[in-house]
Amino acid sequence: MANNSHAMKKINLLIACVVILLAVPSCGGYGDYGDYGNSGGLSEDIQNIIPDDMVKVVKDLGMKIYEGNTPPSLSGTFLASPLVLKNSNIPDDDNGEEYDDLMFTLRNYNSEARTISLDADWGGETSSTLRSYLSGSGNNFSIFVEVYVSEGQSTCKSVDIYSGTVTSTGIKNFYYSFIIVDDYGDPYDNWAEPGDARVFYDKDGSTPKTGAPKAVSIVAPVSKGNGRGGN
Repeated sequence: MANNSHAMKKINLLIACVVILLAVPSCGGYGDYGDYGNSGGLSEDIQNIIPDDMVKVVKDLGMKIYEGNTPPSLSGTFLASPLVLKNSNIPDDDNGEEYDDLMFTLRNYNSEARTISLDADWGGETSSTLRSYLSGSGNNFSIFVEVYVSEGQSTCKSVDIYSGTVTSTGIKNFYYSFIIVDDYGDPYDNWAEPGDARVFYDKDGSTPKTGAPKAVSIVAPVSKGNGRGGN
């Protein structure tokens, strides 16, 4: 994904055949460094998206995930900058280095179903209308997105997680992560390995609301050395 010769790194995206499986509403999640237990504090529905052991992977890498079935209302366009790699279990990743800014738009919040639509723009590459599912309570939230990405005859499943605390001006303590959940045997050696994950955070602690979102089109990150691939 990252070019280690540059301080600012970019996650490259490539238009691909994308199948987004829509997860059912979530009822729970990890609290901030809570205990796991048998179910990990996650609803059965979210466990169908991402198994407990993979939630543990991103949490152990420093990802904040908030539990609860009363997430706060979310809407608007937000800018995470500077976005920094907090931790990774992928060889040759450099923790602490800055990546391109992440701009994302949240809309169509549904408190009963705990669903939301998410559009993202990272370094000029975009993803659109990813229907996503919420957990959280008070002002704390986590958004889980299940994505299937195809390149030729090769398919990869990953889960993205967005977490933070809603404020009057945006989001504070914003974290973003993704983890490869299944590479379906990876017959063409396109993907990182299942369980490979990266965790990012907004270094200055403030992810403010910003201007109108850009026009976006459906895309997905692919390939080793790019997007959700390894180095």
